[in-house]
Amino acid sequence: MPAKSVKERISKALLPVAVLAAGVCAGAVVYTTKPPVEEAPPEIKPRAVNTMAVAVRAVSMTVASQGTVEARQAVNLVPQVSGAITWVSDKFVNGGIFVEGERILQIDPRDYELAVVSAEARVADAVQQLETVRAQAEQAIAEWKQLDRGTPTALALRKPQLAGAEAALKSAEAELLKARLQLERTHISAPFNGIIIAKQVDRGQFVTSGSQLAEIASADEMEIRLSPCAGPVRRKGKTNS
Repeated sequence: MPAKSVKERISKALLPVAVLAAGVCAGAVVYTTKPPVEEAPPEIKPRAVNTMAVAVRAVSMTVASQGTVEARQAVNLVPQVSGAITWVSDKFVNGGIFVEGERILQIDPRDYELAVVSAEARVADAVQQLETVRAQAEQAIAEWKQLDRGTPTALALRKPQLAGAEAALKSAEAELLKARLQLERTHISAPFNGIIIAKQVDRGQFVTSGSQLAEIASADEMEIRLSPCAGPVRRKGKTNS
């Protein structure tokens, strides 16, 4: 085989290898010489909106409707004591107007006045009894000291009797306070500024504790309950925007 033919074959066989090697070298050069990549945060664009300036002004609106006026507070007037009604105010009628504390009715107070007198007598008797026991206790202490018999007992010094007399006085005073309170409750007064909605009793009638005398509504605060609008809404004034 001629030498030229062998060289041509070798040259053809090495050509792809040379091309591949040249490509690898070129890629290595590009990779090693490329500039570093800069990282930047993503840009967030605000949402586009339309704005407008608003001027605030008072607006008066007229609403056509119907409703009822009701008292915010309404109570049933009841007595705390029993008895016959001996006096009624001239204002004690449906629609009558009272101010707070004004007397409306009077229940017969005579039984309650007698109860106060009896309670006062029991208090006076309890006071006298207590003073007697105290004097006896002081005398017992003095006698025991004169006899010099050692430590006296509580019974010898009349301490139980003294405690009992003191308790009896407190009980009598409590009964007197209760009797006076019952007497005071024979005066039926308005609990607040109000109006008589409906009365159930009158002079001469006997009432018992807890029975209903009248319905009273407060005249200080009222509520207006409206039904759904019965007509168009009319507005007065305007707003600038």
